[in-house]
Amino acid sequence: MDKLRAIEYFVRTVEAGSFGAAARSLDVSTPAVSQLVGTLERSLGIALLHRSPRGIALTADGRRYYEVLHRLTDDLRDIERQLGPGLRPRGTLTVGMRAGVAQACVMPHIARFLARYPEVDLILKPVETLEEVDSQDLDIAVMLEAGDLGDGVQVPHRIDRRRARAHLQRPREDGGPARGGLRVRPV
Repeated sequence: MDKLRAIEYFVRTVEAGSFGAAARSLDVSTPAVSQLVGTLERSLGIALLHRSPRGIALTADGRRYYEVLHRLTDDLRDIERQLGPGLRPRGTLTVGMRAGVAQACVMPHIARFLARYPEVDLILKPVETLEEVDSQDLDIAVMLEAGDLGDGVQVPHRIDRRRARAHLQRPREDGGPARGGLRVRPV
């Protein structure tokens, strides 16, 4: 028995409300679903479903088993989506920054970034003031300046269509994370 397939058929049967509906959603025959769920029940030594001419219902053990499996199958789908090719960044990313920041911090790493994310079209725009950030059509802006947290990076960007600032302190001398970390507050 393919236990993962049996679990998938059981979960789909519960969610669809019948073997037939599960079979249609899985694009297999109704007997294939029914038989594999039955094989799963025999391997566990418990009944997961009450079967009647009016339909199916979960047993108490079936409900507990389903609740755990439902969470697991959701987690499995999430990790598959994260690992899948559909999650590779793609599209246009427009970044505004001061010329000095671009030359010193960004340009040395551009080739590696573009090689790692070939489907990203990166547009760098020069901005010198926060007023220029507002007038540009930017996805993110990186501005170096001394903030209320000490010398650090200030990143104005849109969050829910509002502007926000994030302050990131410089790393400690020993290479550890900065005290305070990243803080975002609406502007």
